[in-house]
Amino acid sequence: ELERLRDALAGREGRGALVVGTPGAGRSALVRAFAAQSLMPVVLLKHVELAARMRGADAEAARGVCGELRKAGAVVALDPIAPWLLGRELPDDVQVELRALLASGAVPWVGVATPEEARRVLESDAWVERAAVRVELEELPPAQVRAVVRAQAKRLGAHHRVDVADAVADRAVELADRYLGGRAQPDRTLTTLNLTLTQTHHQNNTSLGAETVAHVVAELGGM
Repeated sequence: ELERLRDALAGREGRGALVVGTPGAGRSALVRAFAAQSLMPVVLLKHVELAARMRGADAEAARGVCGELRKAGAVVALDPIAPWLLGRELPDDVQVELRALLASGAVPWVGVATPEEARRVLESDAWVERAAVRVELEELPPAQVRAVVRAQAKRLGAHHRVDVADAVADRAVELADRYLGGRAQPDRTLTTLNLTLTQTHHQNNTSLGAETVAHVVAELGGM
């Protein structure tokens, strides 16, 4: 996915990319990984902040964002993209100018969306399908989920100064799969582990037990 994103933004397939995946599948992480390795600067546009500024005291400067992006020579990241194209908070003239900028290929850009958001964007703005390469993020297979969770559990455990055995990390994956919905794996399990490790640290324990994980999963699942 990272290689495909690089190719899209380098102009070998186009000048835009639409990263699509369910919440927790790693969409924002993919954009961050690209930014960390890119030779070009990456500008993340924050919709809520800029929309508020465009109607505030520094509206003139904020409304000049498209002109600044043209001069910056940077990749524009819209995470998520839906509010920029479908929202009502931006002034109409700014939204029209932003659409024209992205559609023209004058700047490379990457938008982030869930499958439902991508469907709505493509229905509203047909040019996105022509201008952007779609990069689909699928949920990892179970074996890879366990491997990622084991590795990240060690990192999270070191941060909280709590030991996490591989068997406990595997149990967390199993319980999150069985009882928790919402975000994709491994994000679902890692969120659970982070909460569990925080509780364990506050209780002055130095190792994480499977019973504590089960208790937190029960709380999160409303059981």
